[in-house]
Amino acid sequence: MLSANPEAPLNIECLMDEKDVRGFIKREEFEHISAPVLVRVKGPLEKALAEAGLTTENVHFVEVVGSGSRVPAIIKIITDFFGKEPRRTMNASECVARGCALQCAILSPTFKVREFQV
Repeated sequence: MLSANPEAPLNIECLMDEKDVRGFIKREEFEHISAPVLVRVKGPLEKALAEAGLTTENVHFVEVVGSGSRVPAIIKIITDFFGKEPRRTMNASECVARGCALQCAILSPTFKVREFQV
């Protein structure tokens, strides 16, 4: 909800001693609280490029998938890193499950999967 709105409802049931917490959280507050995690986003990007032997100039398109694709702060980090806006053309949640299923089929001795390049 914070991706489209400046603030969103916050509901935590049974946080402690059967107490429920309800309120609102602003995007800036969420990003401040998330800062220790957000600073770690760039590391895997750098590692993936290094292991592939590529630079950001070699990457023509970036597709963002999973729940992180809905977090504006993550999109900004990725945009700044690659110097281009990431695309969101796939179903962010479904494509992760499909990728996992494909990888399982590739690794399975029972299934035969045609080789393909991305």
